Amino acid sequence: MHWRKQAESGTLPVSTGRPGRSAESEELARLRAENKKLKADTAKLESRNEKLAGELGKTKTAPDIAGKAFALLQDISSSADSDTNSTRS
Repeated sequence: MHWRKQAESGTLPVSTGRPGRSAESEELARLRAENKKLKADTAKLESRNEKLAGELGKTKTAPDIAGKAFALLQDISSSADSDTNSTRS
């Protein structure tokens, strides 16, 4: 209530909070906040990129493994066929 008496008597200071910011300091604060957000976004994207690169490596390896498995199965099948044919003769 003390401030009301000061306001009525005209002795209340004009500004009781922080001093106002200049246009330059406001722009600097805005740019710093934007820079901080962009750095955070960059870190997220770099992390996502690393994860996707790992998944891509696995995806590229899968056809090689499938091809080798297919070739092995063909060899086994050919061996089984030749064993069956040799026992029949």
